[in-house]
Amino acid sequence: MRLINAKIMKTKILYTMIALSFLWVNSNAHGVEVSNVSVTGNDITFDISFKNSWTSYANTGVGSNPNYPCNRSGIWVFLKVQSNVTNEWTHQKVSTTAANHNVVTPNPVIGIFPSNDGVGVMLHHSSSASSFSTFSTRLKLQMDAVPIGQLNFKVFGIEMVESNLGGFYVGDGYFTERTLDTVSVTSSIIPADAFVHSSSPVGSSHPAINSSYPTGYSKTNCMRYECTNEQYVEFLNTLTYDQQRALTDASPDAAANTNAFNFETSLNNTLIKIKTPGINNLQPAVYACDYNGNNIYYENGDGQNQAFENATVKRVLSYLDWSGLRLMSELEYEKFCRGSSGNGLGGFLPRPRVEREYAWGNDSIIGINIADASNVGMDNERYVGPSGMGRAVCRANPISSQNFSSPMRVGQFAGASTGREASGASYWGIMDMTGNVSELCYDVFYSTQVLSRSDYGDGIISNNSADMGEHNVNGWPSSTNSAAYVLRGGSCTESITSVGGFAGTSRLMVSHRNKNSNTFQYLIEPRSTNNYPYYVLGIRGVRATD
Repeated sequence: MRLINAKIMKTKILYTMIALSFLWVNSNAHGVEVSNVSVTGNDITFDISFKNSWTSYANTGVGSNPNYPCNRSGIWVFLKVQSNVTNEWTHQKVSTTAANHNVVTPNPVIGIFPSNDGVGVMLHHSSSASSFSTFSTRLKLQMDAVPIGQLNFKVFGIEMVESNLGGFYVGDGYFTERTLDTVSVTSSIIPADAFVHSSSPVGSSHPAINSSYPTGYSKTNCMRYECTNEQYVEFLNTLTYDQQRALTDASPDAAANTNAFNFETSLNNTLIKIKTPGINNLQPAVYACDYNGNNIYYENGDGQNQAFENATVKRVLSYLDWSGLRLMSELEYEKFCRGSSGNGLGGFLPRPRVEREYAWGNDSIIGINIADASNVGMDNERYVGPSGMGRAVCRANPISSQNFSSPMRVGQFAGASTGREASGASYWGIMDMTGNVSELCYDVFYSTQVLSRSDYGDGIISNNSADMGEHNVNGWPSSTNSAAYVLRGGSCTESITSVGGFAGTSRLMVSHRNKNSNTFQYLIEPRSTNNYPYYVLGIRGVRATD
């Protein structure tokens, strides 16, 4: 007889968010909540609520508005299971047959789309009519090959935003220093050296890029928000002791209340701590958020929803492998920011590029830092001030003389009267693609290697001594290969600078490529610790709906 203990995994991430339904509207949403998990045989049933669901699929055809997207939101759902035989958490696959999953509580808004590899399911607003809605329902998923023994389960949900299949511009046409050449991508196949220009680094070259590469032309879902502190804690708390040791700075057996990371830019420098010490090689530690530094965990004020800032390339790839996602390419990054427009009758075409543009589509910016916000570290941490310009967490054109460099709550600029610009949102509704924490992307000049847009994480990271904590996806580059990666979007430390004689340029701009070797010495392990906090890297992943 198999005994099953269905452990409730309740994740409540509070966001104020904008919805895309022809207009930018404040949803006053509370993100994703998963609760009331139960298991019968191979079926796992749970409640899930999501207040940010939208579809604008009706924005096609004659009379549609090309200035607003035709897309939908979603949730990527995946499972972890722990057996009393090993006491280790591992990934629990689900059936790849859609008919084996169903909505227990009828809700016409929900569509369940299992992945082809069984790693998880994508939930989407299933209606084709343009609408914004809140749903709360109970789902039943059929699991595949459930282990024997007394089991604990966790259900995870990550908010996603879908981009459409269609063309887009790379480059903004203004400056060429540290950018790709200005190209209109209108096909999934790209000619050799299409992105090389006269100011490209010596030796820059790439072969013709085939349709399997993540060019951005295909339809893809992107994480709506950067990975938060709470999400990274949830990741750490499913790992073995040795995996934790490989993916944090402090040893997991350090004393309770020890900071897990050595380098943080937050004002209190105590974002993630060891709540319960591990036992060397035997029992993993338990981590928790404690932004206010009082050693009382998970209060409303402990920075759970601020962007995780202590990523390295290894930590990014490990988290994405564990969650069944993959890294985006720098071409996808520009597509996610600029978008594609049209009525869908003849396909979706590149939206006009804007010189020196930021993720919200123009060249105006106000830099907000944590000194400007109220309720710092709380679920309702928020900057309240003048709109009228694009807002980002950064040091560019700051409104405050207290110019701190610290990540803030993800997606916080959206409000009841904010449009895309003041919300700091991309064309599709993806938040914080400019500022807060930098985005790690695949370098297009590394396309000589075999990279496929369908190579997703399998939910399992290495537990071998030789590569402890590393991703184990064959098609992904090594986390120590700096040639494969580039930073995009800038971070909370960035300001407006002059690059190569082009005044007013910045790493915050959509076109800018941060490929500085000095940057990657702080992000590739083993890393330099000198001046590390200047290089603030976060985590964001993508996955298509199968």
